[in-house]
Amino acid sequence: MRSTSVRICATAAVVLLASTVPSWAYLDPGTGSLLLQSAIAVIAATAATAGFYWSKTRDLVARLLHRRGHQEGKEVEKDL
Repeated sequence: MRSTSVRICATAAVVLLASTVPSWAYLDPGTGSLLLQSAIAVIAATAATAGFYWSKTRDLVARLLHRRGHQEGKEVEKDL
């Protein structure tokens, strides 16, 4: 059922994209600044999200390595 609906949506998208006609729309100067602001917002949101998850990932790895170091240290002391 799901592949049928995906196939129908893909066919509809191809038909709509293939049958487009040029539009002679006017783009005022505000459109350019809106696109620029949108691009800057996407870049800022991506950087903030990456920074948030980078610190969480870095802290997790540091904790895991710290635990492993303690466990390895205990094993070394037992061998002596």
